[in-house]
Amino acid sequence: ETLKTFAITDHDTLWGVKDVLMIIDKLRQMRVTNIPRFIPALELSVDMDGQELHILAYYPSGGQLKIQDFLDKSKQERVNRN
Repeated sequence: ETLKTFAITDHDTLWGVKDVLMIIDKLRQMRVTNIPRFIPALELSVDMDGQELHILAYYPSGGQLKIQDFLDKSKQERVNRN
């Protein structure tokens, strides 16, 4: 059976998403026709009442870049905390 859909869920970053989108674009330029559907995603680390939680966030309709400011702020807070 052929892979039809996949997601990349990097931890607190969209870096993997950008790489996959670039690869998919190259495959399309090469006229590859059986490219699986890619769903951009990420894993968010959050704190709820002192408990660390991990949330998977999927963006099947795009729009994943709208969260970039939040990710940048979280990364800076983590650097400051450590």
